[in-house]
Amino acid sequence: MTLNSTVSGARSFRLDNFRVDSDLATGIEHLFISGRLTLADGFVDIAPTANRIDLPMPSSGLQSGTVQMTGATTIATVFFNGNLAPSISIAPR
Repeated sequence: MTLNSTVSGARSFRLDNFRVDSDLATGIEHLFISGRLTLADGFVDIAPTANRIDLPMPSSGLQSGTVQMTGATTIATVFFNGNLAPSISIAPR
């Protein structure tokens, strides 16, 4: 699915070519997420990595995998690790 939309309200944002690709195997949905999220403060480009994000069915949340977010000057990589809180690595671009 690909979304191009604007959400207005207290904290407005825009999604450009925001795409979620997935496949389902043995009760786990494997997700690739990509696109641009734009806020009043700036933007972040979201790109999948080789490690898809897992979403078990039924789910309590994202379980494993990584996603990378790139802004104008910074790259953040979010690591999902089971039921633990995600960890984030931030580096200059």
